[in-house]
Amino acid sequence: MKNFAIPTLILGLLAFASAHAAEAVEETEEQTTGKSLGGMNGMMIGAIGGPLGMLIGAGVGALFGGSAQEAAGLGERDHEAEGADGEKKVLHAPN
Repeated sequence: MKNFAIPTLILGLLAFASAHAAEAVEETEEQTTGKSLGGMNGMMIGAIGGPLGMLIGAGVGALFGGSAQEAAGLGERDHEAEGADGEKKVLHAPN
């Protein structure tokens, strides 16, 4: 069984390596991580005020988290790529 697993792993990795985008059309910046982290922190702090405080805290935290990530210049890049068949896809690139 071990002898069969290694070639299967190699073939699987080679198949994944062959997928690539033909051309990057547009680059955008997103702040999803900052919004989610700010929303969670705001919800935790808002828990002092009960359920309504949690909702308000999560909303305010998401607003400030996204803008704080943008102000710090830590936004993540998204690339819109057009494949060989003409289909456009959004690819996430953290670095």
